[in-house]
Amino acid sequence: MVLRLQEAGIIKSRAVLDIMSRVDRKHYVPMERDLKQARDKANTTIMAYLDRPLRIDNNQTISAPHAHAMALELILPSLEHNGASNSRPIKILDVGCGSGYL
Repeated sequence: MVLRLQEAGIIKSRAVLDIMSRVDRKHYVPMERDLKQARDKANTTIMAYLDRPLRIDNNQTISAPHAHAMALELILPSLEHNGASNSRPIKILDVGCGSGYL
């Protein structure tokens, strides 16, 4: 999924590619009993890697991965400008996001 986003030109930077490759979206998708579209655990895993929003709980959704990639690409220049680097990472808390990407 992450490589497809890169091929589509949504992921442009190595930093966004790296972080989205390290965070596995399947950990943020409900188990199959809670996900109506999935009939078994394999389908739940497959659903996690689709570039689309998914229902999580309380009538809420986890956003499509391309939306997270775009947000990260947009904020990256500000982080770099403020001194973020591989040796000195900056941590950001996005309350309510729930994706693990932001």
